[in-house]
Amino acid sequence: MYTAAQCIRLDCAGVTNYNGSCIAWQAVDKNSDDTVLQKVRVARHEPLIGKDGAAATCEKPGREPYWICDTCGKLTSDAEGTQEIPMPVEIPALGHDWGEWTETEAATCEKAGEEMRICGRDTAHTESREISAKEHHLLEHPAADATCEETGIESYWECTVCGKLFSDSKGTQSITEPVVIPAKGHTEGTPVKENEIAATCEKPGSYDTVIYCTVCGKEFSRETTEVPALGHDWDEGKATKEPTATEEGEKTYTCKICSNTRTESIPIKSERLLGDINGDGEVNATDLTILARHVAGIELIPDN
Repeated sequence: MYTAAQCIRLDCAGVTNYNGSCIAWQAVDKNSDDTVLQKVRVARHEPLIGKDGAAATCEKPGREPYWICDTCGKLTSDAEGTQEIPMPVEIPALGHDWGEWTETEAATCEKAGEEMRICGRDTAHTESREISAKEHHLLEHPAADATCEETGIESYWECTVCGKLFSDSKGTQSITEPVVIPAKGHTEGTPVKENEIAATCEKPGSYDTVIYCTVCGKEFSRETTEVPALGHDWDEGKATKEPTATEEGEKTYTCKICSNTRTESIPIKSERLLGDINGDGEVNATDLTILARHVAGIELIPDN
């Protein structure tokens, strides 16, 4: 039986001295029957077309080199075409050789960040993951009341991490700056007198009219008023020295307010009393002595 050349496993039963497969049979024993040789032609995979292997990557499998029979299309794993294979031998994907995670965007209190790692086999391969946002750590700033002149502030909370300000303790109401409470302004009270200095007969007095704020007690205004001197209120006066025919007298006046005194002179008496020889305004023993000495010629009476 003659079999045409083909790349198949032939039935070699009856072939002298050979029990193997035809595809592996290279030659017939020389002692074989020539008639049998004519009926059996050994088939081989030929010609073979080689296919290069492909290296495995991190994510894709590779394959080992193989050959394709250009006659029947079957595959072999060797260049001699002796090792048939159903399909190319696959090399498993290598998998990534990841490095350490590196932060690429820092997380804030309100926004998630990101970190990335790079494959050591292929730097084009990267992997990213989210860094969870941090929570606000709020510090309370108590409210400060406004005064008459200074503003106050409402209570607020400050994040010690990011520095943002909030008007509520839960950190939901963001503000750019503390809420200012306007100054109240002063409230004028009733004017009061201070620093009163009583006027005297000769010196003026004074007093301050002061207005204070009824809220904070701060002096709002002060005005000084002068009180004129009272002037003396003299009594009718009293003669403290009677005038004589030769000397003026003196009259003393006393102020009813301050008890200060002033004096006025009393003119000399223009007429002498009869018998007032010495002119002292009185008639007494002195006058008689003068008269007696005059009569006796001891001493003359003066003409005055």
